[in-house]
Amino acid sequence: MAARVTRRSNAAATSPPSEGSWNTAPAPMPSAPGAPNAADADTYDGLAIACSGGGIRSAAFCLGGLQRLMQQGTYFAADRVYAISGGSYVATGLHLARRCSARDATGQPPRDLFAPGSPEMDWLRRHSSFLMPTAGTRTRGLLAVIYGIVSTLAMAGAAMWLVTTYGVWVLDRLPGQAVAVLDQPRATFSVTPWLWGPLAALWGLAALWHVGVNVGAKYERGRLATLVPTATLLAIAGAAGLGLVAIPKLVVLVHNATISNQPTVAMAATMRWTGLVPDAVCTGAVQADFVRQAQIAWFRVPLPATAQSIPFTYGACGQSYTDNAALFPEVATASAGTTGGTKQSASAPASALDAPSCASLEVPVPARPLPSFCDTQKDTTGGWATRLTGLVALATTLGAAYRRKSSGEATTRSGKFMQIVRRHVLPWLALGVLAVIVGIIGMRMGRFLSVDVVRLDSWWTYAVPIGVFALVRLLSDATTASLHPFYRERLSDTFLVRRTEDNSVAPIRLRDMALDPGLGPDSDVDREAPKPQLSILCAANINDASYIPTQRGCTTFRFETAERTHAATRDRAYIGITDSRLPQDAPGTPRVAGGTRPIALSPTAYSIAADPGGMDTTLASAMAASGAAFSPIVGRKQSMVKPYRILLTLGNARLGVWLPNPYKTLVSSSYPEAVPPIATPGVIRVLWERLVLKPGPFRIFKEATGRQSITDSRIYVSDGGHFDNTGIVEALRDRPKLLIVLEASADPAGTLDALTDAITTARMDLGLIITPNGTGYDAIVPGPPTATDPAPRPALPWVHLQARIHSGGPVVTDIYVVKNVMSQVADLELNAYQIDHPDFPTTTTVNQFYGEYDFEAYRQLGWRNTDAMVSANAAALPTG
Repeated sequence: MAARVTRRSNAAATSPPSEGSWNTAPAPMPSAPGAPNAADADTYDGLAIACSGGGIRSAAFCLGGLQRLMQQGTYFAADRVYAISGGSYVATGLHLARRCSARDATGQPPRDLFAPGSPEMDWLRRHSSFLMPTAGTRTRGLLAVIYGIVSTLAMAGAAMWLVTTYGVWVLDRLPGQAVAVLDQPRATFSVTPWLWGPLAALWGLAALWHVGVNVGAKYERGRLATLVPTATLLAIAGAAGLGLVAIPKLVVLVHNATISNQPTVAMAATMRWTGLVPDAVCTGAVQADFVRQAQIAWFRVPLPATAQSIPFTYGACGQSYTDNAALFPEVATASAGTTGGTKQSASAPASALDAPSCASLEVPVPARPLPSFCDTQKDTTGGWATRLTGLVALATTLGAAYRRKSSGEATTRSGKFMQIVRRHVLPWLALGVLAVIVGIIGMRMGRFLSVDVVRLDSWWTYAVPIGVFALVRLLSDATTASLHPFYRERLSDTFLVRRTEDNSVAPIRLRDMALDPGLGPDSDVDREAPKPQLSILCAANINDASYIPTQRGCTTFRFETAERTHAATRDRAYIGITDSRLPQDAPGTPRVAGGTRPIALSPTAYSIAADPGGMDTTLASAMAASGAAFSPIVGRKQSMVKPYRILLTLGNARLGVWLPNPYKTLVSSSYPEAVPPIATPGVIRVLWERLVLKPGPFRIFKEATGRQSITDSRIYVSDGGHFDNTGIVEALRDRPKLLIVLEASADPAGTLDALTDAITTARMDLGLIITPNGTGYDAIVPGPPTATDPAPRPALPWVHLQARIHSGGPVVTDIYVVKNVMSQVADLELNAYQIDHPDFPTTTTVNQFYGEYDFEAYRQLGWRNTDAMVSANAAALPTG
């Protein structure tokens, strides 16, 4: 993570970095379609615009900035807009509106699309709270969450059942081996040599292989690669030992501890509450302990026959009772008695050896009192209900503390303590609770099968989970079961609209949202899409240390439209990965002419390979994927999400999408380029896609574990802000001459975190040194509070940067960054809004429920700050 930039002097901000002045060009970098490669030229003479991420906050801010650039004419002179997350909402909406709206007499789209006072702006204001504005959308959102949770849990439950069934089947079929005996008070389980032998052989073989590798390849650099067989053997032995020995032993241990009220009565009550020990077994255990403890108490008294009170305590399964053995002589003397302190044979009938049955004593008899365990109204938990109430109150308090919003780092001792609790204690505690729940479910499955092994011969034992697998795979997949479709729908309904001939607004049809216009069936779009073109930036989450720097966890995944110079000859649109460090010579991977990027034969064929209907690669899907901030896998932010990853997966907080890996997708003859996306596939094709080709439960497991590789057949695509929230890095990868950045990241007070991350990444990845030109960074960073000015504001809302290949070298790109800050320029409306909303203009991205005043405040801020930049640099900005 790059160090935060704080306010400092201009001299320090503008001083050149200590990078050296060697005159060496960076390694060849991929270039955009139609732009020269970095190996051929430093720049191309063009203008690019970058719209940063930040949810609806960024969408409104970037909208205001784009409106000002459209008024100036600079937007229409731009070659490409690079959009991330919230910035992609308005950038995609504006691009599709210009592509799909009714044309004027000259064949051009209206120039006032999304301008202030336009029908599109009126539409946006009425849909600014876009996620769940009505009861109907809230219901659909809730159903989408439940649908994903049920699908995931059904898959996980079916898998656990099959694994447990297989383990019990092996134990029941091994010679001399038996499953655990769990239908009696004292459970038993023993391991025979038939089971220990194969496990020991696997462990021994792994040890021998490891020793052989150490001896034979002691000084080889590739020695670690030869340890794969060792790890494989140990994994097999460990899995077998866990499933066939450790888990049955644990089940027996829990069973016996519960029966014996160990380690405490409260713990035993908790284990009984989980259902690991059935009530019938617990009832028999209580009755048996009643007899045993009564006899022990009787024998310990010198003259029991004359004693008026012989108290004793007994119980099981979290139940504890106290009774008087003198009231039950027929039970206490069932096996032996005492007379005058001398033991004698009992004369009681054999049936008295059993504990008295409460059911047989429904009619009270004065000479035959009832034991305490027959009183069902008595609290036998030792006050466990009170303790449970206290634990619930504590959990509620911690949960409230976790949800309490904190700005920046805590300064007080209690605040720091609560931060530690929120960031470290609660996540791992929740994960531990989840592990306990999964363990309990697994042990209950094992008990169910072990007490009646005849079930192993029933067809439903195997058919039901397999049927669950097939049904869930047929009805859903890793993407369909996530929140991505709902999120895509809400964004599309809000931002993707077109102008009709009667000057009203209508939604854009899905078939018109392909990257290549005019390729959908019955499409209304078959003409050149006017400039600027659009690049939607997402994060491709991969963890290959051979290609990706340590702890980065991602690279950029682009969805790009292309200029159509003529209906017959046009540049191809692009879907793929741009990182030049990744392998560029993957077998069967086509190349961009003059470039080095992996690419499918066409977005059309790639779309069909990704989804039979082509819905996962439309501009709407790309926009939703670029804004998929809530995901179990979050690129560079993995360390923050790691404790929550499994919880997010099971809770269906999954906005990302699984797409075919461009390196692995070989477009065959079954996907001809002439076949358009968003087609209606046949029934057989749908069944094949759903059951075999679509991302299934394995992908959801990969999300939960956070392990992805560039060698996988599919990659997980999420929020582009997980790599670079500004869009600067990818824009500079294409080397424009001029770059305007609308930057609306919610940086901590007094910092430029997102911008400094982008500057550092550009230096590491592209070899570009970015420094301020003239006014330093501190011009857009608020100074520290003072007695006379408790809330200082920066002097300017924009800064001019320059990118060079080396210090003192020629300028590759001029960069104008417009920041979402409240500068010293007076604005009555924004000042009033900030008084009522102290977190403005860095409202947390978690808040996506904006009203009209919230949306307008950020739009107005984007307009004002961009106007300040345009007014100061009008001569340097082209118009079109």
